[in-house]
Amino acid sequence: KFGGKSDSTLVDGKSAGLSRDDKGYLGFVTKDMEVLLEMEATTVLSRFSMSFLEDSERGVFSPGAVEIWGGEHKNRLTKLGEVKGSIPKKTGSRAKGIISINFPEQSVRFVRVKAKRRVMSLAKRAPADSAPPSVFIDEVALE
Repeated sequence: KFGGKSDSTLVDGKSAGLSRDDKGYLGFVTKDMEVLLEMEATTVLSRFSMSFLEDSERGVFSPGAVEIWGGEHKNRLTKLGEVKGSIPKKTGSRAKGIISINFPEQSVRFVRVKAKRRVMSLAKRAPADSAPPSVFIDEVALE
């Protein structure tokens, strides 16, 4: 239901809207996000950014944590960086957010992105929520 265009959603250059029903998102409802990006050739990178949706009324939150792994061989990746997401202070609003991770320049051909869903008790969430905490991602950028 929240699969977007699974082969291109993260890199199509199109920003999705403020609705979790927008087909421009990849939605991770029952599992954490883990994707492997493969470059055509080895590239030097030092920054990763990811765009996501926050809609706490409908159970969509920023990732609890994001990890970036990279290297020249997909089975031998090195952790390049990690960031913990912040918990929204206000419920009921919809917004787009960006998480960025800077790291020392690294030659990579493969990049693995892991975005962990938030683990929250229902008592900490809006009463209307019935879906498990989810992560909705629409774009990633590698620089």
